[in-house]
Amino acid sequence: MGDFCSIVNKTIAPLKETFNKNEKNTSITTSHVGSSSPTDAERLALILNQFTCGHAIFPNVLKQVITIHNDSTLSHAFKLLIDNKILCVPILDKQTQILCGQISVMGIIHLFLNSFSEQEIIEIAKSHPDDVSVCLDKNVKFSTTRIHEIMSEVHVMDVPYSVQEETKLSDAVNIFVANPHAHRISVVNEDSKIVNIITQSRILQLISCVADDLPKTRKTIDELNLGYKSVVCINKNQLAFAAFQLMRDNNVSAIAATDNNGLLVGIISVNDFKLVGYHIKFFHLLGQTVSNYLELVKRYQVMDDIRPDQLTCKGSDSLCRVIRGLTFYRVHRLFITDDNNKPIGVISVHDILKALLQQGTQG
Repeated sequence: MGDFCSIVNKTIAPLKETFNKNEKNTSITTSHVGSSSPTDAERLALILNQFTCGHAIFPNVLKQVITIHNDSTLSHAFKLLIDNKILCVPILDKQTQILCGQISVMGIIHLFLNSFSEQEIIEIAKSHPDDVSVCLDKNVKFSTTRIHEIMSEVHVMDVPYSVQEETKLSDAVNIFVANPHAHRISVVNEDSKIVNIITQSRILQLISCVADDLPKTRKTIDELNLGYKSVVCINKNQLAFAAFQLMRDNNVSAIAATDNNGLLVGIISVNDFKLVGYHIKFFHLLGQTVSNYLELVKRYQVMDDIRPDQLTCKGSDSLCRVIRGLTFYRVHRLFITDDNNKPIGVISVHDILKALLQQGTQG
């Protein structure tokens, strides 16, 4: 993160000097119309315009772009996501090698819930404790259905957004802002080959590096009225299987696990479903309580992915603190809780991008 921010700040150094000069001029006289500083939206747009989508600051973490062909099976797609620890994979047409879709863990969840019953999951887990692939291969839909056969199923496939390498980063971010369910954009070269993937989280990481230059980030969540929306919750004593059904039915990537008093006890997300593939015991736990499921998820977390059970914020927290919390823990949302730890809202990366890029009053 340190090297990343160093490169960002070095690239925008001349721009920051301009911001500082404007602020000094504004502090001397605020009566002259031309002396006012740019808004946060204007500042951020100027910062983003210093980068193209093919800029070296956006190296692919895996040093390569993982893709899958449209004639692959659903079982293979799930295994690919698991093996590479990614949440989504671009789909290429086998003949043209051109991007034609995306399939994500959320799409796999939708298919999974429609393909297996709780009892089937438990029986397969007990009879084949050492081979995760059996659970998928035993099911005809997963083992034989090709991706191109379900490309029209909107709940399964993600819309494939793409930009050229030379596209200004601000244009890519505008795609994220305009499309709430666009979480990643493929970057293609002049031959239409995917050379990188830009995610919402990577953009937020960049914003975290320049947050001090955006006055709006000093405001609190309450002042911005940000993230206050209905929260999808599940009681900790309900089945984990039901939790993923709620995610599917509400088209959300995470829900709050609460106790009998409605207080937050944990968070269950699509990323936890991906862990189903890391250890066969997770299949068995899909038929147990949310509380038990989360306990085993925590036990099998890898060292570089360990995070608190509850990632939350308060209405009194600054937007800057929220941004840095999201980037530090590499998560896509924080739940807002009241003084009793009851979830009363949730802030997503998309909410933050939209808040910073929409025109408004200065901090």
